[in-house]
Amino acid sequence: MNDSSAGPTAVVRHWHRREYGALRRQAFGYGVGLGAYLTATIVAKPRLLSKTHRCSAPALRHLLDPGSTKNEGSGPASRVN
Repeated sequence: MNDSSAGPTAVVRHWHRREYGALRRQAFGYGVGLGAYLTATIVAKPRLLSKTHRCSAPALRHLLDPGSTKNEGSGPASRVN
């Protein structure tokens, strides 16, 4: 049974970056960490490589396709007033 009145089971702390450069460095660091995690996972469990490869194409399409739900309204046309 899930009793939400019991309070949080985890506490997450994060910082909002005031400068664009600081945000870029943070995002780059996240990317480096994710790359290291994925590499370590494949080294430890090579059988996951094919599944990871199959999942990467749809993920990249979602990330980069201007028509994906993630990118709706974020293109240059949406910025024209």
